[in-house]
Amino acid sequence: MKMKDSETIDEYYTKVHELVNQLKAYGDDIPEKRVVEKLLISVTEKYDPIVTTIEETKDITTLTVTELVGSLEAYEKRRSRREENSLENAFQSKLNMRSQNSNRKEENFKSTMGDKKKQNMRPCRICKRTNHLEKNCYFRGKPQCRNCKRFGHVEKDCRLKGNHQANCIEENNSSDQLFYTCNSVAETGKLHGILIVQLAII
Repeated sequence: MKMKDSETIDEYYTKVHELVNQLKAYGDDIPEKRVVEKLLISVTEKYDPIVTTIEETKDITTLTVTELVGSLEAYEKRRSRREENSLENAFQSKLNMRSQNSNRKEENFKSTMGDKKKQNMRPCRICKRTNHLEKNCYFRGKPQCRNCKRFGHVEKDCRLKGNHQANCIEENNSSDQLFYTCNSVAETGKLHGILIVQLAII
């Protein structure tokens, strides 16, 4: 008789105990030592670590069936707790992964829908952007400068108006200076190639 993988120690010991009682009823004398040995060799492989420990640390000739079954049941409970914990952890991990995946899908869906709405939306007539309606435009009712095209001021108050004219004058002056610099460097013979390239760019 061998223990099945699906059986617990308690179930298996009950079967062994009934068999021993039947044999005793027929007149056979079965010592406790023989029952202990039978239990040790007939349990499934998952009990091998505890069986090895019992065989190495205890005297099998004096070991009772009750002590052996108690040790095997304690091992079985400890093992089942570990399996439950690992199963719980695996289940929890799977749930976490599912919730993360569903969150990502939801975010992707929302961003896709948001992008489609922006693409389908007409540009605002005030600021020409497509991410809002004209009635919600931040610049609604604010003046727009004709010079720089920015909102919040008019042309006469524009800070860039004077800058624009100064930049043009400065550009004209700087090209003359650059040409003069090129000529003077060309005459001395230093960095002749680099300055010609710079002159060609302008």
